[in-house]
Amino acid sequence: MILLIETSHKLCSVAVCQPDGQIVWEKQDTKLLKHAETLPVLVDEAYKKFKNIQAIALSQGPGSYTGLRIGASLAQGLCFAKTWPLIAVPTHLELLATCSRTSIALLYAGRSEVYMAMGQGYDMGEISSQIIDQEWVNSQEANAHIVGDCMHLFEGLEHELSLENIEPTARLLAPIAAHKWAAGEFEDLAYFTPTYAKEFIPGVSKKFKL
Repeated sequence: MILLIETSHKLCSVAVCQPDGQIVWEKQDTKLLKHAETLPVLVDEAYKKFKNIQAIALSQGPGSYTGLRIGASLAQGLCFAKTWPLIAVPTHLELLATCSRTSIALLYAGRSEVYMAMGQGYDMGEISSQIIDQEWVNSQEANAHIVGDCMHLFEGLEHELSLENIEPTARLLAPIAAHKWAAGEFEDLAYFTPTYAKEFIPGVSKKFKL
């Protein structure tokens, strides 16, 4: 069994799949951005149900900086303790694996900006930042397939694009995790870091003022 962890998005989710990618259990938290609170609970529940877990597959990012750090820390700690291999799945690839044709995967990066990658199935190109505006929309082919969690950015824009709203979840990790498990594509636990895409800039707490 492979334990699947998705913390790159605003909702934390955990699933378990067989080595062939078949989902046998999944659970998603309903609280926004409560990864540190809920991830250990969900992982503990999964481990109690499935004692034969052999590996962890983790959403690699880009996405929520804090969420990625929490997911990576827990996954690496468990893999070290249990001598399990770690499988990293680029978050864009979660979305592209659902597509039957070459598509553009977009992940929300704030305001009108997205992280963008093009591909299909298990293949994807480089990740880049992009502002979604009328100029960018006009540069795309008619009926181009756009998949991601930020379809609201296209409201008010004129386009002939095929938009599909899909948010990253643990279950979407399964096919890529199974593919990498079969190929023996594992991460070096000592050196693995998530894909943040942007440098983290700490801010001043609005709740606790100095």
